[in-house]
Amino acid sequence: MLQQKSSWPSQPTKKHLLLVTVVWALGIAAMTLAVTDCFTRSFFSRGYLLLYFLMLISTLVAGETFRNYFWPKKTTRQQK
Repeated sequence: MLQQKSSWPSQPTKKHLLLVTVVWALGIAAMTLAVTDCFTRSFFSRGYLLLYFLMLISTLVAGETFRNYFWPKKTTRQQK
């Protein structure tokens, strides 16, 4: 029987978790600095809806990776 190749988002290691955390934090910080012009403007402006959407999506992906690391899904092999 062929084994399925596991992808890192579904079965992350500690190294993957650290990498996702660093990339997520740097991305959010860079987008926040871009939106606020180094904190001289308000963060809440309608003109930056696309960046807010990107922040939300990246946070959801990072959260999914955290969830899969700390609470992994049971596979059929683990259930047998």
